Amino acid sequence: MTEVAELTKEFEQASGLINAFRDHAAQGNGLDLSDLDAKIQVLCENISKLPRDNRPIFKSKLISLTDDLDRLITTLTKQHQEISESLQGVTSRQRAVSAYGSAESTSSDRKK
Repeated sequence: MTEVAELTKEFEQASGLINAFRDHAAQGNGLDLSDLDAKIQVLCENISKLPRDNRPIFKSKLISLTDDLDRLITTLTKQHQEISESLQGVTSRQRAVSAYGSAESTSSDRKK
């Protein structure tokens, strides 16, 4: 297989991986994206090693990969906002329960 064909296959795999991450995150699941940055960096390094005439082939693939990453970021941002709102609700309920508990103990102390 040629370098161009191998890189094309790697781009397709990276795109599939990013889209799988997005789908996984959209379902509310956690992700481990630690290897994704390294994979994309290797792709970019491998493009730079190609002969100049072959590099433009990957311009549209890089743009497409960037679009995939943007969609992943949008999904993760939405998930983060939902979690943040949920945590704020929990915190508000905890404060209300705490305040109610304090008011009850104060009023029962007065009855004694």
